Amino acid sequence: MAPETPAKPTPAVPAPIETDHEQAGSKNEDKEKDAAAFGDKLASVGKEEAGKAGDAAGAGKLDLTPQDVPTGEEDEQTVSQIRCKLYLLELPAQTWKERGTGLLKLNTRKADGGRPRLIMRADGVYRVILNVPLFTGQSVALVQERYLRFTGLDEGQMRSFMVRFGNPKMASDMHDVIQAHLPRDADEDSDAKPAPKLSASREITSKEDDEAPAAAQEGEEAV
Repeated sequence: MAPETPAKPTPAVPAPIETDHEQAGSKNEDKEKDAAAFGDKLASVGKEEAGKAGDAAGAGKLDLTPQDVPTGEEDEQTVSQIRCKLYLLELPAQTWKERGTGLLKLNTRKADGGRPRLIMRADGVYRVILNVPLFTGQSVALVQERYLRFTGLDEGQMRSFMVRFGNPKMASDMHDVIQAHLPRDADEDSDAKPAPKLSASREITSKEDDEAPAAAQEGEEAV
């Protein structure tokens, strides 16, 4: 029997040798992968920072939703309103001082039409420049066609007011409306009060009535 021939070892397959071009390409691919990863990281950080900035901006953003501001007139109805200019008789100088221009309104309660009052707010700023309840025996009179003079409580004191309208009809209309809503007797309205008495130094004379419009017209603009 012939002797067995020993098996020859299988020669190892040599690893492929990369050329300089292939090595450069591999390095470029690695750089591109690193750059892409860095770009993704930057994008992630940018989104996170943008989100934080958006949250901060949202927290400091003003709420411009319209809000209901109480005026004290919610339970009232406006019987008449006319634009005019308001004056107050200054004491003891006895001169008329302008308070502002706006809508003079006569309001009453919605429930029963009681508690009539005159209220006026300055144009633009809506500051209350007149808030006078009507009372029994209140003095209300037309003066020289376009002017309406009346008395009323101001800061706890009885004062004299005058308003100037754009034309005689406006003055006459407001005069008639006020007269129609004056409490005639304290028994007619539980809120009605008798007319407060003026002190001697604050009584309005007929001479003051005649001079009031002339004094008020000095330097005034047309209403």
